[in-house]
Amino acid sequence: MIKLFKPTIKRKDMDSVLGALVDEELGPGSRNEELSKTLSNEFSASETIIVRTYPRAITIAIKALQLNVGDRVVISPLSPPCYLWMLQEQQLEIIYADVDPRTGCLSPESVKKLGTPAPDAILLHEPLGNMVDVESFKDLSIPVIEDISHSYHTKRKGISAGELGSVVILSFEDDALVSTGGGTAVIVKDKKHLSYLRNSTSRDINYDLLPDINCALISNQLKGIDQLIEKQLEYFEVCKQALMKTKHQLINESHDHATHNGYSFCVLLDSRVKDISKYVKKYKIETLMPFSECAITVDHKEINEFPNSIPFILRAMIFPLYPLLSRDQLMTLVRVLSTLP
Repeated sequence: MIKLFKPTIKRKDMDSVLGALVDEELGPGSRNEELSKTLSNEFSASETIIVRTYPRAITIAIKALQLNVGDRVVISPLSPPCYLWMLQEQQLEIIYADVDPRTGCLSPESVKKLGTPAPDAILLHEPLGNMVDVESFKDLSIPVIEDISHSYHTKRKGISAGELGSVVILSFEDDALVSTGGGTAVIVKDKKHLSYLRNSTSRDINYDLLPDINCALISNQLKGIDQLIEKQLEYFEVCKQALMKTKHQLINESHDHATHNGYSFCVLLDSRVKDISKYVKKYKIETLMPFSECAITVDHKEINEFPNSIPFILRAMIFPLYPLLSRDQLMTLVRVLSTLP
């Protein structure tokens, strides 16, 4: 079976974890602090905290914006369901706006159509390694929490993912670009959003901090991220050429103004999903319909109001793409992609 996701764990990564064990630094400590400083420097941020879980990071990011009960927050229909749950927990009003049909990212034009009063914040999900047009979102003058778990190291018009948000979320979960099996960074760039973090007691946040043993693995993987992305893009291009022999469409904005990070290989199918799934399973390839359970479907809202999102929900399928694919696995994947019915 060719697994859909597989972490890139090398000998150096194992040594970094072993080093934390030898130093008997298991809980949150110096390695967490060092990683926080590294990410703060990378994003020119005021402060970064790294917590154990993705949902907790979302809650902290929301609270950092100091939103009040009933404030209106825009998300895309394709957002992870936990956006829905965390916003509801904070008693915030959820507003949906449609996506760009090329990328699956929230469309600034659809946000503009929401009219007045303007929303109080945007919780921005950038899926599949794609990212938004930053300048268009800046023109909206709405505070943004930018989730770059999939778009980290993607660039558009020379601007990197993470430059838009006042608060940035970067996950290290199994399905993230940098995957260490857990942990999420909350990167606060604007000083005016620091008061929640600094006024919180240790009982509120400190028990949530990611242990050093996990931070050691993340730190080492970040050092090799350029090589990881280079390899994924190499495989991405091979798979792209294979798919071009079919009638199916690659979901990827790759042109002179956009540089993809190779996060995933997602195909917008032009035939019945059932037929494709049956065909792929014959070759023991694991795939996923990434938006079959997204915010809008879990919320049971009418998806016909968001026509650009519908194809992603019904016909988008992710195929395996990661550096540890063996040559035989890659050739199998290429053969299947080039002959999809």
